[in-house]
Amino acid sequence: MSADPRSRAQRRRDTEHRLTHDIDVWVASASADGAPYLVPLSFDGDGEALLMATPTDSPTGRNWPPPRPFGWGWATPATCP
Repeated sequence: MSADPRSRAQRRRDTEHRLTHDIDVWVASASADGAPYLVPLSFDGDGEALLMATPTDSPTGRNWPPPRPFGWGWATPATCP
């Protein structure tokens, strides 16, 4: 059985910790025909903005911006296969 869900305050603390201490994040995208891509990106933030970069000729670069609303989650390259 899994632990109880984290509170909003705990989720915020966890996110702020990752933004301060991590340097890479997985980003998922999909081509126009729905082929999924998952790529690790480096990022940097200053407390006001979050910058992520990828080459424009990468699958994620070609598929950006997404044609519809999107969401993102947090996982470090070390925690994903």
